Amino acid sequence: MNDNLQYLVDFIQEKTGATGVYVGKLVHQKKPITESSGVDEDLDLDAPMVIHYTNATASHKHMVNVTLTSDQAPLSHSVFNFVKYETSPAAEEATA
Repeated sequence: MNDNLQYLVDFIQEKTGATGVYVGKLVHQKKPITESSGVDEDLDLDAPMVIHYTNATASHKHMVNVTLTSDQAPLSHSVFNFVKYETSPAAEEATA
């Protein structure tokens, strides 16, 4: 899927006429590590997550590899405010 994201942003811009399209993912902030640090010890699990932009159309290439906190981009972060639905008892029984 990640291999097709650049094609996707270009396609969306072409079909919608948007001035720019970019894709980001919600990731943990990084913290300093040492040589003896283990796997994923660079992730700051206590800090709020940030958006790291990975792909963009030519007009918005400046967004690639940019990381934004919720204070810097509250509207963008609101996209990740998922509603967590509880599984209904009927759905649980159907999968059992």
